[in-house]
Amino acid sequence: MKKFLISFIALLVIFGLNQNIFAQRDQYKGRQYQRENNFEKLNLTTEQKSKIEALRLTNQEEMIKLKSELELKELELRKLKSSDNFSRKDVLNLTKEINEARGKIELARANHRMDVYEILDENQKKIWNETDRNPGFMKNKVNRKLMHRRMQTD
Repeated sequence: MKKFLISFIALLVIFGLNQNIFAQRDQYKGRQYQRENNFEKLNLTTEQKSKIEALRLTNQEEMIKLKSELELKELELRKLKSSDNFSRKDVLNLTKEINEARGKIELARANHRMDVYEILDENQKKIWNETDRNPGFMKNKVNRKLMHRRMQTD
């Protein structure tokens, strides 16, 4: 009876651990699935799809440049803070440059979204507006960004 009980408890523990592992793995599939699912709901024409794909590629190229600019500024600030002698003016100037770089990224993101939005017809715009309101998704996205930043600074 004792062997059976130990075996049973071991199986329960293994099963419980596997549940968590699989749940965490599937958690990151959500963003891509949601975007694809939202675009399917829009019933885009082939012309709209090709225009949106071209916009997406252009935007990705621009974002890579902007994000690298931001990362270089953040690296420059870390280097400055690790040096022996730095002034308030230097730190504040770099902080302003970092904030400007973040502002450029957000502006590019908003412009891209509006470019895509302008391609849609009236019915598609209604669907877009309905599917765009998902605060839980955005909350998770923000939390992932914050977690990623914390991991970089550690």
